[in-house]
Amino acid sequence: MDIILGVLSPTSGTIKLNNKNLNENLNDWQKSIGYVPQDLYILDDTILNNVAFGIDDKDISFERYKESLSKAQLLDFVENLEDKHNTRLGNRGIRLSGGQKQRLGIARALYINPEIIVLDEATNALDIKTENEFLKIVKNIKNYSTILIISHRPEITSHCDRVIRLENGKIVN
Repeated sequence: MDIILGVLSPTSGTIKLNNKNLNENLNDWQKSIGYVPQDLYILDDTILNNVAFGIDDKDISFERYKESLSKAQLLDFVENLEDKHNTRLGNRGIRLSGGQKQRLGIARALYINPEIIVLDEATNALDIKTENEFLKIVKNIKNYSTILIISHRPEITSHCDRVIRLENGKIVN
């Protein structure tokens, strides 16, 4: 996945997108991807700033922020908090459950309006009930973006339209 994300270059061959070498257009490619890692980095800051991660305050679109929260099924939770969107999350998101952290990660990824969302072992730390709720969100957001899911768990890949299995560095199906 690091090669597809453009974090690593292939040791041989090339990755092509629309018949163009990915490395020739890497910056634009990376801007089109929303990434949700297994261990989401959460700022000791407001929910708003965690969703609009890396965006200057003056450039934050509150409408896009709320839309992202809504798609990630986190908006009702946030609006019922005392400080709502200005609620501080604490060190590493201590004030959130595992499922809420993953929803925050999806909202962050959706905020940039990506063509592709990569979920990298995003359900690993979730219990079965929370994982099932998370998968319902994934089914909903696939209407807005292409989703690539990296998982070792057959329960997760059974929800995918297409599964590509890797074994010993080779594609097997």
